[in-house]
Amino acid sequence: MTNVAEILQDVGIKLSSTAPGKYSATCPQCSAQRQPHHRRIKCLGVKIDEQGVCWRCNHCEWSGPAKGSTNSHAGGFAATYDYRDADGVARFQKVRYPEGHEPRFRMRRPDGAGGWIWDTKGVNTKLLYRIDEVNEAIALGHDIAVAEGEKDVDRLWSIGIPATCNPHGAHDPLKQQKPKWYREHSEQLRGASIIVLNDNDPPGRAHADVVSRTSLGIAKRVQRLDLKPHWPDIPNGGDISDWLDAGHTREELDALMEAAPNYDGLCQPSNPTRTKVPTPLTLASAEVLQTMTFPPIKYVVPGVIVEGLTLLAGKPKIGKSWLLLHAAIAVARGGFTLGDIHCIEGDVLYCALEDTLRRLQSRVTKLLGISQPWPKRLEFRCEMPRLTEGGLDVIKGWIEKSERPRLIIIDILARVRPPRKKDQQQYDADYDSVVGLRTLANEHGIAIVVVHHQRKMDADDPFDTISGTLGLTGVPDTVLVLKYDRGGSGTTVLHGRGRDLVEIEKALSFNKDKCMWTITGDVPDVRASAERKAVLTAMQEIGGEASVHAIAACAGLKQPNVRRMLARLAAQGIVHRSGRGKYKLADGENSHAG
Repeated sequence: MTNVAEILQDVGIKLSSTAPGKYSATCPQCSAQRQPHHRRIKCLGVKIDEQGVCWRCNHCEWSGPAKGSTNSHAGGFAATYDYRDADGVARFQKVRYPEGHEPRFRMRRPDGAGGWIWDTKGVNTKLLYRIDEVNEAIALGHDIAVAEGEKDVDRLWSIGIPATCNPHGAHDPLKQQKPKWYREHSEQLRGASIIVLNDNDPPGRAHADVVSRTSLGIAKRVQRLDLKPHWPDIPNGGDISDWLDAGHTREELDALMEAAPNYDGLCQPSNPTRTKVPTPLTLASAEVLQTMTFPPIKYVVPGVIVEGLTLLAGKPKIGKSWLLLHAAIAVARGGFTLGDIHCIEGDVLYCALEDTLRRLQSRVTKLLGISQPWPKRLEFRCEMPRLTEGGLDVIKGWIEKSERPRLIIIDILARVRPPRKKDQQQYDADYDSVVGLRTLANEHGIAIVVVHHQRKMDADDPFDTISGTLGLTGVPDTVLVLKYDRGGSGTTVLHGRGRDLVEIEKALSFNKDKCMWTITGDVPDVRASAERKAVLTAMQEIGGEASVHAIAACAGLKQPNVRRMLARLAAQGIVHRSGRGKYKLADGENSHAG
């Protein structure tokens, strides 16, 4: 068999070690082509064992094994699972034997020389599986699934869902076994939103309840998902891998996970002692409020559009309609928008009140082409009465007839807002123009996005550029502003602020050929990248030694910004300080300004 190191070198996979174990790395097939802020994500899983090396990319699905390797495991193992610490260092390995072998599982630890010691003395065996990857997913704001075993965890990761489990599995309450999930396990998930899945048997349900109960007050949110109510034919002991093998999809699982009930330490929501949420949600004592159960907040476009009323403002022709049309398509078919943001499938009403059906057909053709079927869950309207003259009734009627209403877009507010009443203050008129939409969105748990314009005068705070009074911006649950960045990134920025939305400032790029917006990163990072390119380009144009003043003048940047950037570049060895306040490019950097 060819040497593992040679195999990895031939295909361009870079690892810190070639000792047996599981590793993560960037993918030589797709990482370089991804968005800048995703290029360093270790999306390639690599496994090295006694038989050789194999790999698979979670993004482009490029996979091995390489020539001379096999997918089988030596020593009669059915599978091996590496447990790494938060820094990615392998600490021990769990070995699974085929059915009928006793014991089914054994633990071993690395001996430091490429071999194994068949015990776990001195090793922390309360590590969660794939905790280094889980920590990265938590930092990115992803929910974490907690399954019963490593097989299910790996299967969930293979479809893009971050997951983990404890190494010792479930306990059997019928045999009076003690739980195998401890507070130390829950502490590793502190601050995360978790969804706990159970196998369909008494140990599976008991284990899931222990995980949920122990994680209360540690995890930000705990949900429980039992597949049995959604899969009547689930076999005894059936798990999420069996559910996926039966033909169910990632999109179906996303919907079930989103709708999974919050775990509260008591019985599940069927418990008759729980108080139902009154309709409308307007009056309750503190004692009653404590016992209410509410569905989790819906993120229609995760990180951007949340349930409730959203006001999106921007200058005319900046591309607001293209952004929302693509988002509407993504929601209607359970696809992706703004690059790689995945949306749960649902019904969408797009009120394009400044367009015709002919123009809409042309726009959707640019986005989807004509060869693939267009989403049946997306409905267009080009005319609608003002909200107080029947417009709200039109929206209510669509919600009632839809199977799964999720998103309504009104483009543009001026076409449906009620006229200002005689002697009515402008603040009151602005408030009244959208408050009915907010009430409707919150009553039905859907997202309603209203498009509006910015005023001509600029402001330091982008939210102060929205046309109208504070009565208009105070009503929506979320306010978004699409605005050209004056801070030096040379791009367009989506600013967001809301009651249930973490404040965002995302740099966007618009592909004129595909008419699609893509998030390119957080604005500070994009600005720094633009400044770096401008400084290096200026130094190339000047040639030789240059002062901070000269570089700033050539690059069109402020001197303090240039001075900070030069300090970073000097620390990276890209430029050298040749004298007081003077710099020059390092040898070999003249062709790498970009």
